[in-house]
Amino acid sequence: MSEPAPETNAQSTRRALATLALLSASGLFLELALIRLVPGSVRVVGYFTNLILIAAFLGLGAGALLSRFEAAIFRWWPAALLGLIAATLILGSAQTVDPAGEHIWSGEAPHIGGQAVGWLAGLTPWLKTVTTALAGTSFYVVITVLFVGTAIFFTLLGHRIGRLFEHLPPLRAYGADLLGSIAGVIAFTLCAQLSTPPVVWLALGCAALALVTPWRGAAGVARAVAVALVLILVAAAGAPYVWSPYYKIEVSPVTTTNENGGEEAQPLGWRVRVNNDYHQMALDLSDAPTRLDDADPALASPAEGRQAFLAGWRRLYDLPYAGHEAGRVLVVGAGTGNDVQAALRNGATSVTAVEIDPGILALGRSLHPERPYDDPRVTVVIDDARSFLAHIAEDAGTDPSTTAARFDTIVFGFLDSHTLLSSFSTLRIDNYVYTVESFGEAARSLAPGGRLAVTFTTATTWLKQRLFGLMTVALGQPPQTTRVPWTNGRIFWSDRPERWQPSSAEAVAAVAAEEGLPTDDWPFLYLAERGLPGHYLFFMVLVVGLGLLSFGLIERTQRRVNAELFFLGAGFMLLETRSVTEIALLFGSTWAVNAITFGAILIAVLAANTVAMRWPRPPVRLLYAGVVALLIVGWALDPGQLRAAPFALRLPLAALFFFSPIALAGVVFSTRFRASTRPNLLFGSNLLGAMVGGALEYLGMALGLEALYLIGAVLYLLALVVGLKRS
Repeated sequence: MSEPAPETNAQSTRRALATLALLSASGLFLELALIRLVPGSVRVVGYFTNLILIAAFLGLGAGALLSRFEAAIFRWWPAALLGLIAATLILGSAQTVDPAGEHIWSGEAPHIGGQAVGWLAGLTPWLKTVTTALAGTSFYVVITVLFVGTAIFFTLLGHRIGRLFEHLPPLRAYGADLLGSIAGVIAFTLCAQLSTPPVVWLALGCAALALVTPWRGAAGVARAVAVALVLILVAAAGAPYVWSPYYKIEVSPVTTTNENGGEEAQPLGWRVRVNNDYHQMALDLSDAPTRLDDADPALASPAEGRQAFLAGWRRLYDLPYAGHEAGRVLVVGAGTGNDVQAALRNGATSVTAVEIDPGILALGRSLHPERPYDDPRVTVVIDDARSFLAHIAEDAGTDPSTTAARFDTIVFGFLDSHTLLSSFSTLRIDNYVYTVESFGEAARSLAPGGRLAVTFTTATTWLKQRLFGLMTVALGQPPQTTRVPWTNGRIFWSDRPERWQPSSAEAVAAVAAEEGLPTDDWPFLYLAERGLPGHYLFFMVLVVGLGLLSFGLIERTQRRVNAELFFLGAGFMLLETRSVTEIALLFGSTWAVNAITFGAILIAVLAANTVAMRWPRPPVRLLYAGVVALLIVGWALDPGQLRAAPFALRLPLAALFFFSPIALAGVVFSTRFRASTRPNLLFGSNLLGAMVGGALEYLGMALGLEALYLIGAVLYLLALVVGLKRS
């Protein structure tokens, strides 16, 4: 047999580029998987998923800086992943103490099938002992452990990526990295579309990494065992749940006790929990009493408690129609269908049911005892509530006296979100629903004399006052409000006056500022007051502190970060987070919009890299000037002006204001990257800057989201100044 021909330099380069693309694809795929898995397992992390993203950037940047060491640390990624998954399961099964200054929906101990036990307590009794001992663990401990664990895992991937960058042409390597990232986004989007469970995500990600991991010898066997344990733990932990594109969903029967102290054989409906929190129920209220006695639940007999429970919930859902003809009804946040069935029960001529989560909607279709979604009067729309309200308000026109395309009743169901809009943002999915602009769109969508009703679990006085203020500003009069006994809900309702006229944007903004109401610029319903809560300051210190420590990984003689690439990374991440939130406001907060946005950003950067490869000496100063100018225009532009534009114009305007600055900055980055003799260090500096930029996004809670444009402009100006000095 003849010996195989030695590999040429060109073949070696192609193999290295393919390996880099595979690592980037699997790395981003696993990053998105952990952004879903960890918050779904550890309740409180669901409100801070951007920390997983920032930890991944820290790890990749630190790994790139570590690439000066030839030790093959990448091969130990199975052990790091096993440690992260074990920490996630243990901390997810423990009751922790939440931070102050921000309202977070409190959850019970995670459980399976309605029994309060840890995730794997039935299989591993020691876990229950461990989680019991961890009860009362500080939120800060939980976040720090998971942040560091995530960063360690991605450091191992970053080291291998950095080694490849060091031996490849910089721009070709960067192009392969971007192509792999785009493939990772597409792959995970398909998994989300198919509602696959976490074990599928981890299996696919691990299989991709396995292709470039050595498995020989005892160490290889140990790595294989670690991967197997990861998949076994994740499969066992995720099996009882439905995984929608937004939540980990658990369903259990709603039962009451009988006279003998046991559970009633016939359930009253179904309870839905998401990310270990109670979310909603699908109740059979067809035979519920119409009269509600304000009896003390603690003193009621089981039979009386059952009747009062049903009567309370029926009253809550029927209140929007008390003394009011239902007519054409819009329900936003339709969920499993209780609000929809209430509208049908009260004589609605038609019901438009808007629900963002197809998983919860599917449960309503299949499990709701009264089958509201089977009624021919019901039209189902899978969309973000705010996006749908904006479309309806636009269709209704500016003349408030017309009835065309308007509703007689608009009901905000229990819309409260238990997760963030995107891992690139601190906003929750429902933040843009509870703003003065959103309530104004709802008022414009009402027919004269129409009724707006909002149900909410107002856990604090300031939340109640905030919702009261939103209703008052929208309809020009204070709403009626009551808390219904035997339920966890408060309802606000008000009719639109016959001579109602929408207030000017200036007047609404003045009232919102005076009363501290959420706006599209400051949409933080769940913050007690404008400012930066202590736990976000902790995050910023943690991120910056670990970032500074990572610079110690650079050899002493060259221990200085490339400041221009650092500021470019910080500005890019801040611009990316702002683009995600703005596009969500323009086109909706659905997972599909976020996936398309993320993919479009990567494509814009890839296009910029391609341009730089073919443009030897681009005018860097002019490119910087273009980025800064577009950011300043974005800051000066009223957010409502883009939303007021016809839908056909929004796409080109979004491309101009959100993707053009990213592309221009991308050309600058690729130009600097091409000229570097140490691309791994520049890559690490850029990623660490991106990590800091992600933390700077928290400043929007104090300054408003529009101010982030100015902060981004300052970061790009700093990059320009540093770059000119270096030149």
